[in-house]
Amino acid sequence: MIELIAAAEEGHHVVNELFMPPFMFGVLAFAILMLLTVLTFLFRNTQHSHPEASAVSPYTPYVHPGHDTDE
Repeated sequence: MIELIAAAEEGHHVVNELFMPPFMFGVLAFAILMLLTVLTFLFRNTQHSHPEASAVSPYTPYVHPGHDTDE
């Protein structure tokens, strides 16, 4: 039994290589996040580009037909 286990351990060893060095994953993530930050800052003053003020509508609850408004 021990010979079988030892033979299984000496079998085919699979090594999955990364396609780039590990630190490059961090560099890539940092670059993507910086790009998204710049994209966010590009739209920070879009409210001021619309001269008319938006009208705020008061909340009016909708009552479905056939239902009472009393609780």
